[in-house]
Amino acid sequence: MNLKQTINKLDEKIKKVNTKEELNEVLEIIKAYKKPFLYENNKYFLISGFLILFILLYNIYILWEWNEQWGESNSLALGLIVLLAIPIYLILTPLLRNMKIRNIENTIYKIDMMLDNNIKKDSTISHYYLNSNYFGFNRGNYQNKLKETYIISNFQANTYLLEAKLFNYHYVNKRTETYKCGKSTCTRTVYDHYNKYGIEVDFKNTSNIVINADIFSVHLPQTFKTSSIKFNKKFQVKCEDEFTAVKFLQPSLIVYFEDLAKEFNYLSFQFINNKLCIMFSNFDVLPNSASRKYGLTSPKEFIEELNGFTKIEKLSKLLNAVDYMLSQTDNNFK
Repeated sequence: MNLKQTINKLDEKIKKVNTKEELNEVLEIIKAYKKPFLYENNKYFLISGFLILFILLYNIYILWEWNEQWGESNSLALGLIVLLAIPIYLILTPLLRNMKIRNIENTIYKIDMMLDNNIKKDSTISHYYLNSNYFGFNRGNYQNKLKETYIISNFQANTYLLEAKLFNYHYVNKRTETYKCGKSTCTRTVYDHYNKYGIEVDFKNTSNIVINADIFSVHLPQTFKTSSIKFNKKFQVKCEDEFTAVKFLQPSLIVYFEDLAKEFNYLSFQFINNKLCIMFSNFDVLPNSASRKYGLTSPKEFIEELNGFTKIEKLSKLLNAVDYMLSQTDNNFK
């Protein structure tokens, strides 16, 4: 098979991958090609360059020589400008072909990461569920939606075997802003796009507490201050009653939260209805291809990278944090 046929075969094959065995079949296709997955594009760029140069120089010549016949010279120049579509097409074609290769290697890496970490796509969490249960997801004055949802099973933490749901919540805020346009002031509409990420796990050791380093309204009656100035600067604690907060926020946990806040942006914890939802803005907690070192231009190294275990470091850190909270509060309500 040539490169185009191999790429098309990979594209079809990865859509059906659900197991390591099926992923290995994809890797066999890559091995069988035995060459870097890269289109030779120099001839396209060379021809495009010559055509663009010719059209530009000929336009200058026409406008110079035919300056007395303005209408006709403009018509010829316009016709030659239209011809620019040919070199533009010749430039875009190779760029799009190599973009397809990048998309395929990103997808393969993400599938491998998900399989390594027992992560599957999930549809049990809904937009309505998040808005109804967690304060931090009632956002977006223009638009909001749940983009991606996953489930992770059998995560072996230090003490407990955990299951979690992961999700990406996208929201858009609409606003107007003024700017100078000439001597007057104009207004325009701006749409600010944001992503908020979350992890939901079972947690029965406390309830009705929100530990919040983000900016959103929490409708709980009590505000609790710990003895740690550092913690109080970073987090606001809202609760149903202070006794529950005192019982949960032991000194060891306070220090632990302070350390987590150094690595995670807008970190918040909401404990409600025997669930814990951890909210943050770090995109690299969910499966993505940003951490890969190799691709299909280096197929041997890419396969070796895929054959290793691809750990999602920040996801592991948050799930181990859940494990630590459970172990520290195991006797709270006994």
